Parts: sequence; C-alpha cells; structure tokens
Amino acid sequence: MVINMVDLTVKFDTLTFKNPILVGPLVVTEYPPMLERGLAHQIGGVITPTYTADKENTFRPKPFIVSPRALFPDLQDMFLTLAEFSAVPIDIALEKHLPTMHNLCSNAGVPLIGSVLATADIDATVKLAADVASKADGLELNTSYLDKENAPEVLNAVKKTVGVPTLVRMNSWMNNAQSLGSLAKDGVKSMTVHARMPKGMLVDTELEEPFALNWPSSTMFGKFMLPVSLGLTVNILNAQPDANLISIDAATQSEDVIQHLLMGCKAVSVCYGVQMHGYKHADALVDGITGWMEGKGYQKIGDFAGNALKSVNGAVRPDKRFKHPDEFGAEFMPMVDAGICKPKECIRCEEYCLHEVYKVNAQEAKVDVKDENCIGCGICVGLCPEGAITLVNRCTEQPVLENRGTAKVYVGKKQGTPVTTTKRSTYGFRSYVTYTKTE
Repeated sequence: MVINMVDLTVKFDTLTFKNPILVGPLVVTEYPPMLERGLAHQIGGVITPTYTADKENTFRPKPFIVSPRALFPDLQDMFLTLAEFSAVPIDIALEKHLPTMHNLCSNAGVPLIGSVLATADIDATVKLAADVASKADGLELNTSYLDKENAPEVLNAVKKTVGVPTLVRMNSWMNNAQSLGSLAKDGVKSMTVHARMPKGMLVDTELEEPFALNWPSSTMFGKFMLPVSLGLTVNILNAQPDANLISIDAATQSEDVIQHLLMGCKAVSVCYGVQMHGYKHADALVDGITGWMEGKGYQKIGDFAGNALKSVNGAVRPDKRFKHPDEFGAEFMPMVDAGICKPKECIRCEEYCLHEVYKVNAQEAKVDVKDENCIGCGICVGLCPEGAITLVNRCTEQPVLENRGTAKVYVGKKQGTPVTTTKRSTYGFRSYVTYTKTE
C-alpha cells in the first residue's frame, strides 16, 4: 500500500470525503457488518442501496447477481443482477441499519449518503427522504423511474424538507444529458451520474435457454460503460459548468477514476469492482491515484480536476470537405515503424484494414503499405498490438495520431506542445507512464 503523500480530500457541497473513492449504492453497503469491513479500507464515502417504501420492490429472488465471465470470457467486467433496490424493509432500515451504519461512518470520518426512491407521490417521497436524511449526512434521490417532467417538482419539495446535501440520480438511458443538465438549472447542483442501460439478458447456446436468470435484468457494466459515463459527464458540465457530479459504477481501475476526475467529476462510486476484488479494491484504487499524482507532481486533486474537460471543443467543424485518397490533397496516410513491427508473428493490420492498405510479407519481415488506398480513418493506430503504426500528414509526414492524447487536428493552439515520456513506474493495477505537463 502506498503511503499517501498527496491530499486526496474532496469537498462536495457541505460534505468532505477523505478521497474520491465511494462505495455503493448497491448490495456492497446493504448491511452494517459489510460496511464495517469496508471501512477498514481506504473508502472516502458511502452511498446506501436505494430504499423504498414499496414492499414489492424489496422482494429479491435468489440467486440475484451472477457473473457471466466463465461462460462468456469477453464479458470480464459485467454482472447481471436483479438487485435494484435494498431488500431491507424501510422500517427495519430506519430503526436498526441506518443508525448503526451512520455511527460506523461517523467514527471512521466518512460521510454516509442515504439513497431513496422517488415516486410521483410527492408527500410519500418527501416523508421517506426526510426519514432517511435524518440518519445520514447526505441524501441521494433516485429518480430513475420518475417522469422527467415531474422530477423538478418532486426534487424541490424534498430539498425544502431535508436538511442535508441532496443529490439526484436519473436514468441516463431514458433522460439524455441535456435533460440532466436542465435539472441543474432548476437548482439541482449535485448529481450521481449513472450510465444505466436497459434491462438485458444472455443466452446459454449449449443449453439453448436464458443464462442464469429467466427475466431481463439490470446490467452492471465496467469498461463497457466507461465512455458513456465520461460522455454524460461532459454533456452535463457543458449544460451546467458548476454541477457537482459523482459517477456510479463505471470504474474498475484507478486510471478509470482519474479519467473521471480529469473530466470534471468530483468522485466515483464503485460497486461491481468491490464485488470482483473485495473491499481491498478501494485500497488499490487510492494507491493508484496517489502514485499517478506523485508522478505528475500534483499535491491535491484540485490541481488537475477538470483538466481534460478544458480540451473538449464541442462539435467537430471541418474546415474543408473530406477528400478521398485518389483526390489531390488527401491529407493523411499511415507510417509503420519497422523497428517495432513484428511481421513474422502478426498480420493483424492486413486482416482488419478494409481498404487493403497493408500487405504483410513475413518472408522478408516487412509490411508493404499501399498508402494511396488509405482514407485516414485512424483505426489501425489503435488496433496494432505493437503500437507500430502512426497516422501522419501525407505531405509533411508529421504525426497526426500516435495512440496518445488527442489527434493533432483536434488540438487547439493554446494546448501547448505534445507531452513527452519522462519515466515509468508501477502503481495499483497497471503501469502508469508519467508525462511532462504542457503549459
């Protein structure tokens, strides 16, 4: 474990998290003994499962959460689950669980955010929210099943009643980022960004029947949903730049967390990562963030928070129309580094290029490039397993895409010069490469 030499503190409304790693809001924080074990690790905050007064929603069949990775190896970071709300009846939660959990979190110096399900019944929602908020440091109002036209009225009623910071969680599949951003304009400054997909299923092709669960279930994505989560973050912050965002369940590695922080999120909340690795997963995430910050020379999260968001320029507006390779002045072509390429072992570029740009000559240990076929799409740069391909300007041979950072054609003049590698060190789950910062 890395001893923290940097300040990982995150402030969110009136709440202060020791670090940006939160746990919850699903089953990993459902019972006090589980939470007590989790608090022995580097957890910055806790979000409870969503409580509801509807007894039908507290029913939970068994088994209710399964991993398909053994049968479908490509789905490494995905679970199928029937657990959307807490299975604990609300009266028991209010009488026993929440007071104990709040006490545990208080002793650990960790804020507890209680989550409740919002419904169109404003009075019932306000009562439930007030009851839970009285036993927590913050409140998450889960509006995933609330009509977006009714959401502002319900939220305003709750905010007038509870005395703790209130976040809103909406179903990002049913409500686009613009509608989420409009809530911020209605006075909702804090949100949990949940890149939630529609209910889904898998099929066991050997048995020819549904895999594990016989009903479409909620799906919990890891890497699959990371781009969606980051995209939602960008669109929400473009609509409301001062919004406070916590991303839910889109991070499996510390690098994923760092991406969210660089894009403007205040924190991330992990659930399936804990289910895959145990509560020690929080330690690995914190250690990875700490190592990255030390390598970069950052003292606190505020030193880099939102840095990547500054480079998002909105819609692409090309200066001139797309030119095909056979037209005069077509801009780009690939260049292969013969010192890195392994044509005797790999023919992937020839296999995946739909325009027949590459022809691998294993006997002569070289790759012939028919650059007049290249349309400059750039996919080969990312798919080359050796990183031997660079997209360059056809006239100047200057790099355009090197599988690092932003393609040069999208970089503004004020972004400075490209970063350069200075050293390599290992933290957390993977090797991080440290780069000199641009001015």
